[in-house]
Amino acid sequence: MLEPKVNMTATDCVHMDRETQALQAKWKQWEDSIFQAQWGPKSMGNQMAVSEQEFVAQVAQLEKILQEFSACLQNWKQKLNRQ
Repeated sequence: MLEPKVNMTATDCVHMDRETQALQAKWKQWEDSIFQAQWGPKSMGNQMAVSEQEFVAQVAQLEKILQEFSACLQNWKQKLNRQ
């Protein structure tokens, strides 16, 4: 087993801290890319399905609003024709 060096300078400690942080960042990046490779396509497919459902719901809502607006226009047209 390797024994830690006791006589490390402040510069050595800073260098080790930077190296440790760089290795941790690379590890995190590797984990993220593994996660994306596993779940990315599934998640994207689910998001597309949800987006499509939301789009269909919004289209239906807009069609309903358009019908209500058309009815209002017809009503106003009839009222104006009576005057």
